[in-house]
Parts: sequence; structure tokens; C-alpha cells
Amino acid sequence: MIELVEDFLDSCKRFDARLVETVAAGNPSGFRELCHEIKGSAAMLGFTGLSRLAAEWESGAISGEMPSAFDASTRFKTMVEASRVMVAGIQARGEG
Repeated sequence: MIELVEDFLDSCKRFDARLVETVAAGNPSGFRELCHEIKGSAAMLGFTGLSRLAAEWESGAISGEMPSAFDASTRFKTMVEASRVMVAGIQARGEG
């Protein structure tokens, strides 16, 4: 399981780049699809905060709303870092 979590967290750099690209391109449909992908993957691995953020953005994109590229990247990176800290805490306690 820990390998899946680490793979997901490593892939978040690519997710971040894709979030910025879709927002910069003004592509709400692509942004929504990407958020849906992030939401499902994060939820499956127990990253509820990250999943909720993606769900928020997915809902907004359905109505044509998207954050700025800066805000999307900043919020996403903050949630990913919080997820990394949570995983590190679990590993340190030997629960992983």
C-alpha cells in the first residue's frame, strides 16, 4: 500500500503541471476531468483533504469556474505537502 501512496504523491508534480496548463488554456472541461481523476485517486488512498479540494474544483468547473493558475498550484501543493506529512507520520509510528 505504501508503494501506491508514494507513487501517487510522486505523480502529483505532473498533476500540478496539468492543473496549471488546463487553467492557463482556459479549458474548464479538461480541468474538470483532471480534478475528477485527482479526486478519485486521492480518495482511494485516504487523502480526504486533497480529494475534497479536487471535488470543489470539479464542481466549479462544471459551471465554468476555475481558480487562477497560481491559486490552483498553491492550494494543490499545500494539500499534497499535508498528505506527505501525514504519510511520514504514519511511517514513523510504524503503521505503514
